[in-house]
Amino acid sequence: MRYVTREGRLHALGLGWPEDNIVRLTRLGRSYPTLSGEIQRVTLPGDQTPVPFRRTDTALEVTLPEAGRHPIGVALILHGQGITQ
Repeated sequence: MRYVTREGRLHALGLGWPEDNIVRLTRLGRSYPTLSGEIQRVTLPGDQTPVPFRRTDTALEVTLPEAGRHPIGVALILHGQGITQ
C-alpha cells in the first residue's frame, strides 16, 4: 500500500484486489502509532457511498463492494479527524 494525503483526507492505494474483498491495512490498526486520529468514513474514488470498515488492534479492515472490483488494484479514501497529521 502507498499512502498520500490530499484535502484533509488519507488516500490508500494498492496493487491487486483481495480474493475475499477485504483490504487489511495493517499499519492503520489501533496498536500502531501510525494513525492516531479517528476514521469516520471510507469511500472509493468517485463515489461518496461509505463502504463498511472496522478498525481492530492489528488492522483497518475495509470490505470492498464486488461492483468496484478493478484488475489493477484498489484505491480508498479515508475521512476523519486527525488522520492526515
